[in-house]
Amino acid sequence: MSFIRTLVTTVLVLALSFVVNAQEKVEQLDLSYFNQFKFEELNKEQNTFEAKALENDYFWIKCVIPSDLLGKSLTLQISSMYFDEILLYAQNDSGAFKLVGRSGNNFRDVHDKPTRFNQIEFSTDYPVIFLKNKVSRYAGVDLQIKETEQLYQDERWDFFKLGGYYGLAVMSVIFNLVFYVIFKDKRFISYCFLLSFIFLQFLYEDGLLIFLTTNSWILKNFVVLFSWLTAAMACVFTYHFLNIKATDSYFVKVAGILVAITLVVTLIYFFTDNIVFLLLANGFNVLVALWCCYIGIKLFKTNVLARFMIATLGIVLLFGIGYNLQQMSISPIFNFFTRDTFRLASAFEIISISFAIIYDVKKIKTQNFNYRNEIQNYVKQLEVLNFEQIDSGLKPPKSIFIDGQFMDSVLDKLKQTHFLTERELQVLKFITDGYSNQQIAEKLFVSVSTVKYHVSNLYFKLEIKNRSQAVKFMHQYANPSS
Repeated sequence: MSFIRTLVTTVLVLALSFVVNAQEKVEQLDLSYFNQFKFEELNKEQNTFEAKALENDYFWIKCVIPSDLLGKSLTLQISSMYFDEILLYAQNDSGAFKLVGRSGNNFRDVHDKPTRFNQIEFSTDYPVIFLKNKVSRYAGVDLQIKETEQLYQDERWDFFKLGGYYGLAVMSVIFNLVFYVIFKDKRFISYCFLLSFIFLQFLYEDGLLIFLTTNSWILKNFVVLFSWLTAAMACVFTYHFLNIKATDSYFVKVAGILVAITLVVTLIYFFTDNIVFLLLANGFNVLVALWCCYIGIKLFKTNVLARFMIATLGIVLLFGIGYNLQQMSISPIFNFFTRDTFRLASAFEIISISFAIIYDVKKIKTQNFNYRNEIQNYVKQLEVLNFEQIDSGLKPPKSIFIDGQFMDSVLDKLKQTHFLTERELQVLKFITDGYSNQQIAEKLFVSVSTVKYHVSNLYFKLEIKNRSQAVKFMHQYANPSS
């Protein structure tokens, strides 16, 4: 038994010694190890250099620290959410480079204190450090090394600027929700969803999502999923904003095909983690946005709202493409398209679309005001007509509408100017024909309470108080020159 106990102890000691030595090999590297790599200049201003690592999906960054920062408490920050692993090696007195810190999405859930971006606090007396990196997708290296206190001060200023943008976004969402409740117009609610998806993507790009979740899979794939959702909602918004149903039904078919293909490619990327499918998904997302812009250009001359959409979504699309190309480090030409300029373009889009909606609502209110004044003047000329008969269920004069085709054209115009639903238009037609609520309910196969609900909405949208005024309104609307 003593022999067996001694043998087991020896094996355990040897195994432990092997593990420790292996760990030391990982956590400490000699300068000769880095000499085998060919470093090329990455950023002249930051004094950084890049080289491919021996392992797949990894690369090294060599940083030269300014002499005035040596020996101080420093923080390294890479302002990107696409880094899965960042390992920092700093030189010690023996000349070797020791692992002094790690960050990245794979380590987010083990950190005691979450940070907005990947950060590593360290201190060194030697000017050269090395970073071993693994990214989940293409990513620009926005790297900075500052004194810890200075970095925190800069972060506070960044949060102040972010507060202005996100405050504007939240106010715009609330603004559109209120108008949707008032007018029951799907343009408002679709824009709320579109704005929310864009808002969440910026939340990710600005490193704020980490305060909601530390799950590495979500941090890696969040923006890919919401890029598809944003593209899909852009189609829905375009459909309602430009009233596509009345002009170009072909838009829906093409948009549906593009959105479906994008979803399939995105799901394939989730299962395969192949960068090719990620690039394809991004490409199809851009095609969806371009398709929406094409419809806006097609209606540019006849639709004022289309001009607003082209001026806003077109600019956001341009800056979005530029930002992605800048992340891929294709050319210094795209360095202008930073996260801040992209966010500024988004703020312009929020203000412009909100202004367009305000403009349209104001236009409708002005039209309603003019219609009301015209109706009041016209009422004086219709005193010979006994409109009180309408409230008792009798039919009004047949001379209000010429024929069924003219009636349909009037209702279509009324639908666009006063945002009436199909059901409300049906109810309005029955009212002008002298039907009671009970008769309308029987015609539409709904309850009387449902009819009363639609009648109430009609009164609100047309700014009238009873059926007599409804008929007067329709009489004037159908015969504006009379």
